[in-house]
Amino acid sequence: METVYKGSWSYIGTLSNNDVGLKDYKGDKSYSSEWEYIKKSVKDEVKGMSDEIPKWAVAVVEGKSVNDIRRATYSSRRLGYKLVEIRIDSLRPTSTPESKARMGVFVMQIADLLKDFSIATIRRGRDGGYLDDKKMDENSRLDLMEQVASKGFLWLDIEADTETSRLNEVIKIARENGSGIMMSHVLTMGHDKYKGDENRDSLADVHKIIAPVKNIWSLENSIKYLRSARKTLQGKPVLFQFIGPHSELFNTITPIFGNSLTFTGLENNKPEGEDSQRYLSNEDSLSIWRHLGINGPGKGEGWSVEGIPINEQTTYGLILGSQINESLETVALNVALGNKEMNTLCIPMKCGYEDIERWLSFLRTFNTVGAWVNKPLKGSVARNMDKLEGVASLIGSINTIVSRGGSLIGYDTIGAGIADVVERSISKKNARVGVLGTGSIGRSAAFEIHKRGYKTFISGNNQSITKQVVKKLGGGMGAISSNNINRMKGKVDVLVNTTPEGKNVGKKVDEQAIGVAEIARTLEPMVGIDVVYSPPGTPFLSSVESRGGETVKGTDVMIYQVARTFQLWTGTWPEIKGLRRAVEDSAPHIIRS
Repeated sequence: METVYKGSWSYIGTLSNNDVGLKDYKGDKSYSSEWEYIKKSVKDEVKGMSDEIPKWAVAVVEGKSVNDIRRATYSSRRLGYKLVEIRIDSLRPTSTPESKARMGVFVMQIADLLKDFSIATIRRGRDGGYLDDKKMDENSRLDLMEQVASKGFLWLDIEADTETSRLNEVIKIARENGSGIMMSHVLTMGHDKYKGDENRDSLADVHKIIAPVKNIWSLENSIKYLRSARKTLQGKPVLFQFIGPHSELFNTITPIFGNSLTFTGLENNKPEGEDSQRYLSNEDSLSIWRHLGINGPGKGEGWSVEGIPINEQTTYGLILGSQINESLETVALNVALGNKEMNTLCIPMKCGYEDIERWLSFLRTFNTVGAWVNKPLKGSVARNMDKLEGVASLIGSINTIVSRGGSLIGYDTIGAGIADVVERSISKKNARVGVLGTGSIGRSAAFEIHKRGYKTFISGNNQSITKQVVKKLGGGMGAISSNNINRMKGKVDVLVNTTPEGKNVGKKVDEQAIGVAEIARTLEPMVGIDVVYSPPGTPFLSSVESRGGETVKGTDVMIYQVARTFQLWTGTWPEIKGLRRAVEDSAPHIIRS
């Protein structure tokens, strides 16, 4: 990653400090215009840069007005980005005289404020940009590019296939005004070798490969092409950017591809077509990098995917949830895969209900092992499976997807993982196990525990619903409402809390957490098991300990659930001690209090 500050990258070497090249305003000066005030505010914001933004991250800035671009750029600088990519095409210029006049003013305003830390680009529509190629012809776009080149942006990004005389003229103007040249090459489908042009290649300081990726074959070609380009262009940085329906995933993990710069957004961008470039928000990108161990305060202390080679044989797994936050499953699954020396990478991705179809399409069309599914998507994703296996067909909820030849099979490993923990926690035959909660986790746990021969009862707030749950699971279990659970005092060997109560402890008063804690205090189980792993200590477990019982925390439960998923993906059982060690090392950096 340090190559950002070496060789051809000397253009941005000064950006590692607070000097952004703006005038130094001192004292209580009254500013004559908003523009002067903004210049001063940029310098002030730089002082508060966050250390969490890695040096290799570039903020992608788009906007339909100069003010939009201005605000997004200042936000990125305040967050800690050293470099931004300003997409001037997002202003939607056209070839009309009125538009040309407006764009001349816009470019001048943008450059006056932002050129010292910006990559300027005007992307064609066919390359994933916002330009309507029918409304702005290539000559008009290059006329605008010459205006941009004359303003002295830190970097100018121009396409390698630009007509030779115009390309030379734009680069000449840019050089005269102190800009570095980033040359973009749009990969043609089916090509996997970089041929290049020695004369053109020599004009650029940095090369960027833009790869349209829609399926496994286009991804394989792109990776081969990147490797070929880096071999041909030795001595010059070669970057990789993706366009396509799943490009935010690949664009976020380009550091693992060896990119010296990785592009991310300030907000989840809303692309206007499937061939657009997609980027995750700053917050989500940081979270993914932290979970993969390639950035953040825990870098180097926990487990990391950094250094793992990605090639055309690499397979992928997803962790899907409404938030990319506190997902220790990412660490556990990647460690399990790494320990078995499998060429597979698991990536957490933000997925709303509206994104389910798109990510399931990814699992079907790329080389994938499957996915881990978090709340609240489990039921919705289950309804989109080709087949449900085991307890998943009874509860209508899944946490695991197995990808087999384009078909997606849904499983629930949550209950089996809890049953594994129960078996390892108590040796007593015919032990009585109580399960608190009638949600999907509670139902799965009760089913799997009962299947292994334990005397099992499940408890919920509503007696009628609890009885219906037991009936649907096949009977043979006890059903008791939480209001009547006191009668089980002294009759419970293992008590499992499958409710989310306790997750919010420390953030607000959780009355339901106090409720399950009181149940544990009353029943006095020999062993208490909690599925909640954030925070690691819960009122439920504290109550079990206060009555002399042994406790099993949520991270241990999660490790066995992950082991079950790993077994479904690979057909092998992971080494549990290695998982536990990696999770314990990484947990302080993944779980934020």
